[in-house]
Amino acid sequence: MQFHWRNTQMALSCENSARTEDSLNAIQLSARNDIMKLVVEWSLCDGNGVCTVEAPELLRLNEQDELVVLSEKFGPELEAKAQAAVRVCPKRALRIDRSQ
Repeated sequence: MQFHWRNTQMALSCENSARTEDSLNAIQLSARNDIMKLVVEWSLCDGNGVCTVEAPELLRLNEQDELVVLSEKFGPELEAKAQAAVRVCPKRALRIDRSQ
C-alpha cells in the first residue's frame, strides 16, 4: 500500500510540475508577444521632433537636432505613446513592429 501511495504522490507531483511548466511557458510566450519595436525609416526622418513630444520615453532629439531612439523595444504600457508618435510624424518615418 505504501508503494502505491508513493507512486500516486510522484504522479501528482509530476502532473503539477507539468502544469506549472505549461503555465510558465504561456506567461513567457505572452510576455514575448507583448514586446513591440519602434522602427524608424531613417531615409524619411527629417528630425523635426514632434514624435519626441508624444513619446519622450522612447525618442529624443540630440544637440544636433537628430532623432535618437532611447528604446526601440517597448511593452504595452508605452504602446499608446508610441502610436501617438507614429501618428504625428509628418514624414511617416515611424512604424510599430509587433512581430517580435
